[in-house]
Amino acid sequence: VVPALDAEYSLGLMPLRGLLRSSSHEQPALVGAFILADEADFQVLIAAVASADNYECFRVSANHIYVERLHSAPQLLSTDLVASTEQPALPSALWIVGGLGSLGLELAKERVRQGACQLLLTGRNTGLQESTALALADLRAAGADIYVEAVDVSDYSALHQLASRFGKDLPAIDAIIHAAGVSEFRPVTALTRNDLDKLCRAKIAGGWNLHRISEEFPVNHFILYSDLNVGKRTNLF
Repeated sequence: VVPALDAEYSLGLMPLRGLLRSSSHEQPALVGAFILADEADFQVLIAAVASADNYECFRVSANHIYVERLHSAPQLLSTDLVASTEQPALPSALWIVGGLGSLGLELAKERVRQGACQLLLTGRNTGLQESTALALADLRAAGADIYVEAVDVSDYSALHQLASRFGKDLPAIDAIIHAAGVSEFRPVTALTRNDLDKLCRAKIAGGWNLHRISEEFPVNHFILYSDLNVGKRTNLF
């Protein structure tokens, strides 16, 4: 039973909800149905548990039991679809957090192909492998201005210090892509608290830090890549 705190919409509890859902798929005998509950009568909780064979996740609120169900979407007619030839404006200066990793570099290449001309790529360190250095050289040869900085996305002070340079010795960033993260290859039953802290530090704490940065240094686009797969491996990237 997980405290709800308006759990259906609670940002803070969404990672736990996702971990429990994935864990229930990997280890159904260990993690069956789980309940998101606020203040509720004990008998209502017992009734929810008694129905656990039929549903994976419950929400108990004001002594009512809610379950998730899929509904067929109404079929759209061709007249409901509006074709548009207008292309969205590309950001003039893009910050890719985790930009020196495999995902970040692929995003950088794609943005340069689309016409992006200023990219800030950050990572926890800037020691470049040969393949990374070659990729950056190709981006510069394609006409992009590439800035590389070392910063830990889980360190808000360091992020703020970096952002204070926007429009000075760094481009005036108008878009952020959060592609940083770490991977751990192990089943969920083998995870320790330290493992979870390490997995969540870059993606969750880092995402929140970037949100705070975007409030003080407004941007037009803020995109987060997030994936938590629990199975033969636990992967947060």
